[in-house]
Amino acid sequence: MLPLYPICKCIEYFLLAGYSENQAAESETIFLVGPPRSGTTICYQLLTHFFDVAYPDNLASLFPTSPIFGMWASKKVFAKRYHNSFSSIHGHSLNDFHGPNEWEQMFDNYYTSTCESTKLHQLQGILAQFNYITKHHSAIFKTLKASLHIKEIAKAIPNSKFIYIKRRKEDVIRSIYKAKRRENVPESEVWYVRPEPLIGKNFTNEISQIAHQIDEINSAIDYAFDNLTEQRHLSLDYDGVCNDPKEELARIKQWSGHLMYKQSDKFDIKPQLHGSSNRRLSREIEALISANVR
Repeated sequence: MLPLYPICKCIEYFLLAGYSENQAAESETIFLVGPPRSGTTICYQLLTHFFDVAYPDNLASLFPTSPIFGMWASKKVFAKRYHNSFSSIHGHSLNDFHGPNEWEQMFDNYYTSTCESTKLHQLQGILAQFNYITKHHSAIFKTLKASLHIKEIAKAIPNSKFIYIKRRKEDVIRSIYKAKRRENVPESEVWYVRPEPLIGKNFTNEISQIAHQIDEINSAIDYAFDNLTEQRHLSLDYDGVCNDPKEELARIKQWSGHLMYKQSDKFDIKPQLHGSSNRRLSREIEALISANVR
């Protein structure tokens, strides 16, 4: 998309002609957080499918250097259409250009090891512009690396809120282990979200490493939430979302105060949701999981 960059930027300039920084305070930005493989993707898909919100989709992700143009193009093409995209591979929605996208290329420009406030204030402006050009009061993003920087994000983006997806630790360990095998990730490498205490640390086995990764991410989230008002954070149980998504969506709507359904009574599109997996790995791996779950 590089040859289109100057054109996209010109369009962005005109799209934002009426935008004021004061409008940033009027919008709500919700981040989905939690360890990898904890059910954040299906929650992201549910929320963006049923709620009338701004979110980056697979079409918008084609324009990582022109995010405002990408969001505007998506809005023009899809308007309020349901994406009905409930399949994914390692967090990436499939089968629909309107399916929600994590937009790592965009967010990685603003997340650093120290998460500087200047970068995060710039991110706040970008997210507010998303809402402005899509004419939404709420935007939802799944960006798991934010799990380690909630305190900094909450301070730099006053209108930010956080939804924490919780899943049984044993199931998360299994899922991360299998994902690492599929992607041929070395056993010694921490996958995707890398808490600082784990960098350079040696573990007796890979399962122990994964268990510590999950613990560090969960601890970082719990600590950050202890310093936020209840209005700014909500915890969901993965199995609860799978068993009764309608009830959980209603609870999220009540907590937010801004979210609105695309159609208030339309729940006829039923995604295939599955609770915690009962499929077994080898007895050796299961024994390691049991030994390392604290």
